[in-house]
Amino acid sequence: MLIEAGDRITALGKDRLTEIDDWAYKLAKRCAPREDKNGDPYWKNPGDEARFDRYLKLSAKCALDKGSQS
Repeated sequence: MLIEAGDRITALGKDRLTEIDDWAYKLAKRCAPREDKNGDPYWKNPGDEARFDRYLKLSAKCALDKGSQS
């Protein structure tokens, strides 16, 4: 079982948080508001505002937790 996991089994908590932070930030950017021709922000799809907020908060939490593990 451990051989199948490879070197991923030995990843430190802060390294895992970095992976989750990167993933959440990429998702937040995909859900970020767009700008119309007047420069006003809008969300492309219903629910993207909530998704953006959720992923950005997760990214920030991971970043803060990584800092506390240094």
